[in-house]
Amino acid sequence: MTASSCRWLDVFVPSDDPSPAALVRFSMDTRAVGQVDLRSTLFDAFLVLFNGRTGALIAGNGNASTGVRDSRILAHLPPGEYVAMATSADGSGLGAFTLKFGSEAPRKCDAARLTAGEAVNGTFPEGDTGCRLIDYMNFTTLLTPVAPFTYEPAEGSMVGLKVESALSGTIRVVSPTGQEVLRGPADRSGDVNIEFRVPAGPHTVLVTSTANPRPSFKVTALPRAVLACPADAVEFGAEVESVLTSVECKVSEIANYEPLPTPARTFRVKVTERGTPRVRAVSAEFGPFLAVVDQSTMNAIGSGAVNGNSGALNLGGPVEPGEYTIAVSSLGMTVGAFKLQATFTPASGGGITPPVIANAASFDSPDAQAWPRVTREDSYCGPITRMEANVRAPVFNWRTMLPLESTSIIRRPR
Repeated sequence: MTASSCRWLDVFVPSDDPSPAALVRFSMDTRAVGQVDLRSTLFDAFLVLFNGRTGALIAGNGNASTGVRDSRILAHLPPGEYVAMATSADGSGLGAFTLKFGSEAPRKCDAARLTAGEAVNGTFPEGDTGCRLIDYMNFTTLLTPVAPFTYEPAEGSMVGLKVESALSGTIRVVSPTGQEVLRGPADRSGDVNIEFRVPAGPHTVLVTSTANPRPSFKVTALPRAVLACPADAVEFGAEVESVLTSVECKVSEIANYEPLPTPARTFRVKVTERGTPRVRAVSAEFGPFLAVVDQSTMNAIGSGAVNGNSGALNLGGPVEPGEYTIAVSSLGMTVGAFKLQATFTPASGGGITPPVIANAASFDSPDAQAWPRVTREDSYCGPITRMEANVRAPVFNWRTMLPLESTSIIRRPR
């Protein structure tokens, strides 16, 4: 990196940070645990890894280990394009650096099958011989040991997962595509109890524990049928007055992977062209929680609590034509009257155009086990932007770990 290299403010928009930075693009042909190393004898290395298609942050790391100035990132990477950004920890580093890429296949561990109503015994592996979260979940960097199980409903249903033990840990549910879709923490007794709607397909259930030593435990899957939840039709622009009662369907029964057990009043809205819905709820009796569910998949495309007793849910991007369910609930068990209004803004410019990280050096290798060492004394520069799509995971400012939406200017802490 030199004084004329790409700068932090060239990569992030908005930003006023002139710190030097360099971008290198690489691709993964198969799912793997990827490793990226950044080394320099001239500055304290800081490495950042991004999704090359969406620009979303995957990880940032300043040190490979304690007392070491080099930087390393380990992450579970599905097939796709990625961008590594080399910079310095203090923002003033200049000079040559080396990037090295490598990968290994995720570890394979025996996973007991969960069947309806049957308690299955589980234990954790000793030492570093077993599987870890990084072996199962897209983009995670966590090396936490796990006890894996499989659960495969033949059709969409409700399922309760119960873990009996002084676990002091969590249950994580991973979709067939490797995405963490649900996490349930242990209660004060150490047990875990969560119930949620799950679509058909093979899912992985990962049990973790922070106890020392990690205890043995039992896991039980308790499926049940999904209730029919009636929904009133609404039109965009119309204001609806309604009442939330304690006998409604639960949020967890309306959308896949939403564990919230509170009652929800539901409405059905029809989208006839591509665009962005905005939902607003007002109540003098409870703080509304809103969710918008795609009826074709039963997945929530947006959810969240509004500010105080009134507010709006803004979706992250356009939705396609189809039918959607609007669920009005509360974060507690409080119920009462409310007003609801949904508005719609048509999309402009046609289809989604994924962003690019312009001018990044490209390194592709047919052998993911032996990717080349890459030495750079110059920089490649371009903005990292969000894709115009409805992606539920927010983009974060990796320096502050605040959502990008709440950060007006992205700058390096001094």
